[in-house]
Amino acid sequence: MADKAILWALISASTKEGRKACSLSYFACKAAEAELGLAYMAANDNKEFLTSLSNIMRYKIDAGLSESYTCYLLSKGKIIRPYLKN
Repeated sequence: MADKAILWALISASTKEGRKACSLSYFACKAAEAELGLAYMAANDNKEFLTSLSNIMRYKIDAGLSESYTCYLLSKGKIIRPYLKN
């Protein structure tokens, strides 16, 4: 769910369709929740959260969220490496 919050926050800000989705989806237009979702994923070391954290690389994210993402990813050290290879 946290990774979907990030995706919807990015989509809603960048496209007409995304802005329309704000009225249709709970996840849309939730920039602060995107940051919270990212922090929540980074706080966990189980397979599901590590997979979600590594999958965020697929999205083009803004400078603030990107900086946080880079810090969280680097803080995982070697534990995240297998997930980044997939």
